[in-house]
Amino acid sequence: MPSSRIHALLKQERTLIFPGVYDSLGAKLVEQAGFPLTFISGYSVAATQLGLPDFGYLTQTEMVAVAWKHPTMFIEIGAIAPRYIARAGTGWEPLLVYGKSLLQDRVLWATDCMLPFARSLEEARELPLPPDVLDKWLGLNAARLLNLG
Repeated sequence: MPSSRIHALLKQERTLIFPGVYDSLGAKLVEQAGFPLTFISGYSVAATQLGLPDFGYLTQTEMVAVAWKHPTMFIEIGAIAPRYIARAGTGWEPLLVYGKSLLQDRVLWATDCMLPFARSLEEARELPLPPDVLDKWLGLNAARLLNLG
């Protein structure tokens, strides 16, 4: 989604409410209900599609495909050490490929209480991404989404 659309939304409303979804039908229902944005998470898909917690049961290929199909969805990467994202064979390759191109404006980096912020940030800065894309992942996308910068 172009940043101008998000900026326009935030100029209308300082706070946006946008529900999380787990499939295409949910995304359509959110759109029909008039919400301007939505998001998808591994948990929401895993919980509803598999009846399981999000322990990596879904592939990144599946998550990337859903986000690519729905331009108002963002991919949040948290609760994982970034060094594993860059490690071959871990399944994160689709995010690295499409996160450099088609989805580079819709990836949001985060960390949680289980992974120290400084370590997560240091590892994220080592990801094999162009500097402009890395800046987007590490905060520019979130700042743009929240109209903070």
